[in-house]
Amino acid sequence: MVGNYGAYQRTNSVTENPRALEYRLLGMVTAAMIEAEKKPDSARFPARVDAAYWNKQIWDHLMVDLTHEENKLPKELRVSLVNIGIWVNKEVRSVMDRKTDCSTLIEINQIIMQGLKPPAVGVDEEQGKRASSAPVSTSSSASPQDNIPAHPLTAAMSANAPLRGYGASQGGKSHGMSIRS
Repeated sequence: MVGNYGAYQRTNSVTENPRALEYRLLGMVTAAMIEAEKKPDSARFPARVDAAYWNKQIWDHLMVDLTHEENKLPKELRVSLVNIGIWVNKEVRSVMDRKTDCSTLIEINQIIMQGLKPPAVGVDEEQGKRASSAPVSTSSSASPQDNIPAHPLTAAMSANAPLRGYGASQGGKSHGMSIRS
């Protein structure tokens, strides 16, 4: 069974574009933050810290990717996104200091996800028609661990492991976050 999973993992990492990967990562961490906010009082803070820290890791890697010269986004957009990432880091510190909850981090991620959302199947991209962007589900029945993607990066992220080797630092190759498209 493990061999079959490995084959799927390799196929998935080849077929998933960076934009879709970023969308999925932000969706997973946003779901984790939503779930953390629903926890009972005694469990809420530790869950909130774990989810906020995971969010910080994702944004840190997005910011690294945005600063590389190979990034194809317009410089002004890259600067704006890096500034959002810097704000995210400050907000995560506020969460960890018990000054705020994850609600604003959730909102920011959902806004960024709307920009990353791929068009629905059958949508005519040439005419610029896109599917409506729905916010991330807040259903308590869905766990952020229910749909852990098979991509090695997302597997590492779902375990809150550091993302060593991601981006341009991996042998000079840049896997590019969505924002390379």
